[in-house]
Amino acid sequence: MQIQSNIAAQTVNDILKYLEWDSNHFGFPIYRLTPTTLSDQQLLDALQQARAKDARLVYWFTPSNSVAPSEEILGRFGGKLVDCRLEYRRTIAPAERFESSPLIRSGEVAISPFPQVPTTEPLLQLGVLAGHFSRFRCDDKIPQERFEAMYRQWMDRSVRREIANVVIVAAMANRLVGTATISCSDRQAQIGLISVAPDVRGKGIGRSLMQAAHKWMVEKQVLQASVVTQGANLPACELYENVGYQLNQSDSVYHFWLAHE
Repeated sequence: MQIQSNIAAQTVNDILKYLEWDSNHFGFPIYRLTPTTLSDQQLLDALQQARAKDARLVYWFTPSNSVAPSEEILGRFGGKLVDCRLEYRRTIAPAERFESSPLIRSGEVAISPFPQVPTTEPLLQLGVLAGHFSRFRCDDKIPQERFEAMYRQWMDRSVRREIANVVIVAAMANRLVGTATISCSDRQAQIGLISVAPDVRGKGIGRSLMQAAHKWMVEKQVLQASVVTQGANLPACELYENVGYQLNQSDSVYHFWLAHE
């Protein structure tokens, strides 16, 4: 079967990707539209096919400078702009040097890798905090407990080194107050979760975590680092830009909640 539109020679399965993990986690069928640019007619046809496949939720990532879907399509298919996804990139110089922050030099904050041991509740809470601006929290149709469970699992699997190579933590007075997770492959690193406890923000802990992350990357001979955040997360954007990252890509993310006709 093929979508009857201007998307030539592409099958439905090429255009709609079933997301097994998301579907199992949230408890209903979820798909992602793989083309990043579609005309209104192509989008209409794709969403009709998604409905025919009993999809309840469809994600669509499209460049932020693309034309937005029509109000008619958004209304007909429960569409909502839920995120402005920003990807930042930075080169990691092999000879890069780092100076410890005053917080670390004074001993007020200690930054170190978290051991590969069972995850602690404070660290899981920092994981949830990292998703505060995520589309899964901002979409009011996603239950809060499912959003929190997603980020708790993300942190737990990072600590187990299933989806991260290292978890860096910041501690003050024996209390975990910040974290950053890093995955690495082929000398490319990605910062996954990063968060700082609300009551200690503004002290430079986020910058110290980034510095520790970059130091770890130099030791692992990483050439380039990337991090993804949300346009609404202005403090994160400012932090990344202040430590040498540049915006590489910006996407608008839509959630379509399909009611079956």
